[in-house]
Amino acid sequence: MASLLTLLLKWTRSCPLWAKVFVVVTVASLGVKLLIAPRGPSKNQGIGTREWETFPWFQEGGIKNGGFQNASIEQDALFDDFKLLFVGNSYTSVNDLAGLTKKIIDSQHDADINIRSHHPGGQTFRGHVLSTAEDYKPPHGSDDSFHPRELREWLVTKPLNYNWVILQEQSQIPGFSGTAHDDLFFVSKGSCYTLNKMVQQGIPNAQTMFYMTWGRRAGDDMNRDIYPDFLSHQARLTKGYEQYLEKTSTEQRPTWVAPVGLVYQNIYNSIKERQGIDPGNTTDCLFYQLYMDDGSHPSIYGSYLAALTMYTSMTGADPRQVQWMPPGVEPEVATQIQQAVAWTVMETVTMGMNYPWLMDDADPVDQLP
Repeated sequence: MASLLTLLLKWTRSCPLWAKVFVVVTVASLGVKLLIAPRGPSKNQGIGTREWETFPWFQEGGIKNGGFQNASIEQDALFDDFKLLFVGNSYTSVNDLAGLTKKIIDSQHDADINIRSHHPGGQTFRGHVLSTAEDYKPPHGSDDSFHPRELREWLVTKPLNYNWVILQEQSQIPGFSGTAHDDLFFVSKGSCYTLNKMVQQGIPNAQTMFYMTWGRRAGDDMNRDIYPDFLSHQARLTKGYEQYLEKTSTEQRPTWVAPVGLVYQNIYNSIKERQGIDPGNTTDCLFYQLYMDDGSHPSIYGSYLAALTMYTSMTGADPRQVQWMPPGVEPEVATQIQQAVAWTVMETVTMGMNYPWLMDDADPVDQLP
């Protein structure tokens, strides 16, 4: 299988970037149903140890500054400075997403790394904007995670020279467009625009990346009419984050998205198509175990998946080359997660999603077949 893909990639060397990606993803998809689903019980809470089929990562072109190769020591000159600011809520704080991302970067690069994270529980884009005001006071009953002066200092009055600011909205609001809660989404869109403007004006060298979250494992009990199950929730979230990109991107300064929720979706679909089961209600499959018991927040598996997606979305490096994994993530599970991240990023390029490492002359939106 790997040799066939290698021949195909050589054959498409004279083709534009989208054609190379399309060929690789199309062939890889023939086997992807076998990749993520477990095969029988195992000691890892039912996650099987089946080996994933491999497909080549992009080997030439496609990335600015010669990137899109395996992240290795030889390439550290390209990535010698990582200054990241995470702005989110508990989906960011649980399992210390910023810390996991730092560990991945540190394992792959001899780089200067400085990562900060602001993550009040339940916070929204609007709440983040309000918290940057000089006279801001946290809502009554807020917990210690709010740190009322923190975001104003980090983003406005004393910002570091970040090269990335990662923005995560509350996990239900992005899907409220066109519903009875449309006013909340309207405010969210305006607030994401304001946050991005703050980044653009206060930290000119920083790029903005949105952290696309995932649907509830079995739907959202609080919004059952619009989020009856995982797929419906994820579909709405995806459209919401697409609108954030449209609201904030310009030709001179595009914004980006890390498609974490789409990796969840690919894992869900692969398990369902192969086994004919409901992954949201099957405790011994990988999708189910991406969540904590509440069916909303990420387990350590889910947070590792998110950190890998952040890393790949920022750098274009092959996530399957990452050797580090957090305590509690078994090697065979890490392999499955890495494969899902790699395949999803490749797939999203063919679907028209842009990334900062794509070549300037390769516009996948215009060149899709």
